[in-house]
Amino acid sequence: MITGAVNTLTLEAGALVGENTDAAGLEAALRELGLWPDPGALAVVLGAGGAAAAAVLALSRVPCDRVHVAGRRPDAAAGVARRLAGVAPVLAAPWDGEALAPLLAAADLVVNATPVGLAGLPFHPRDLPGTAAVVDLRYRPRPVDLTAAAQDAGLRACDGLEMLLQQGMLSFQRWTGVEPPTDQARRALLDAVGG
Repeated sequence: MITGAVNTLTLEAGALVGENTDAAGLEAALRELGLWPDPGALAVVLGAGGAAAAAVLALSRVPCDRVHVAGRRPDAAAGVARRLAGVAPVLAAPWDGEALAPLLAAADLVVNATPVGLAGLPFHPRDLPGTAAVVDLRYRPRPVDLTAAAQDAGLRACDGLEMLLQQGMLSFQRWTGVEPPTDQARRALLDAVGG
């Protein structure tokens, strides 16, 4: 599996099959929220795990001109870049804020695919171009600090709640073969997390 992670198991012909709905869930969320970047965009993905790999995979469908993956562990970021090089123009980037600054200054989209909050990230949204969008895959605690800071800076931004919904609906469809009740599930999810 190219993302290196599984979040959906199905039984096919008596065998368990592992899939990952993260990339398709992120793509659906960005489209639903109007944050899908234009072709040729420059994206920066923070993180080097399965969620970061899924973000790169989703962004390969834009297609982005370049996707830079920055991880606190440079070897892990390089591993994501190598693993996904066949599907996207992806490069490993430094985590260091000063070294990352030129990429962020030109970014059209920044995705936080780490569990780290705003204080632990190598940038602040106010340092991004005014046309950039920020996506934080975290959805708790609410409000998500990076999303709130990006919106305060006048940027388009979202947290990971819509992605959670979309990937859940994809899993639901695979498990049941039934069209998922997305609008009802969205209302229930918002009620569950407090709006």
